[in-house]
Amino acid sequence: MAPHLAPEGLQDEQKSTPTSLDPSSSQVAHARAQWADQRPAEKTQSVIPHQLPSPVQQPEPIAGMKEQHPNESNRVCFFYGSLMDKGNLASVLDLEQEPPLRPARIEGYRTMLWGPFPALLRADNSSVSGMVYRIGSQAEVEDQLTELSNIEGDDYGRHQVRIDYEDGSSEWGWTFIWVGDEKELHEGVFDLEDWREHR
Repeated sequence: MAPHLAPEGLQDEQKSTPTSLDPSSSQVAHARAQWADQRPAEKTQSVIPHQLPSPVQQPEPIAGMKEQHPNESNRVCFFYGSLMDKGNLASVLDLEQEPPLRPARIEGYRTMLWGPFPALLRADNSSVSGMVYRIGSQAEVEDQLTELSNIEGDDYGRHQVRIDYEDGSSEWGWTFIWVGDEKELHEGVFDLEDWREHR
């Protein structure tokens, strides 16, 4: 989930946090790469984001849903960081106009911070609020998911989760969870309004 989403307790040496995030996809990717470069070399990963395997663990079936299992062609994405901003999302995905977003939450997760970015972690008895974006057409799914994976970088893996809406309905959707070293995270909450002020 680009300039959104990330870190909490940074250990060892002090790390400087990027203070300005340009909402373009190239600047977002640069900011994330710049932050990742500040960690010790032995902690970096060589995983290519869009080649990460699909989650092995399948979420519990949702009662009453026609589709009981996640699928690779899913067009739904759950964001919990700076991609909750319509303008930023449109810039990152090179959309012609700002897309509609829908409030939602996911259960069994919590967030910490990785520098200025929120990181999503599995956690019992916890939930994370965010916004849902639906990819415009099936033909755009692969390209947009690949672009999102590239923006998120090696420390975030794309997984499908159960998404709950305010009206009581639910569906499966993609999100990005932290797959890096949890020792690099620190407690904290991502504030979208604060991000908008200081980007």
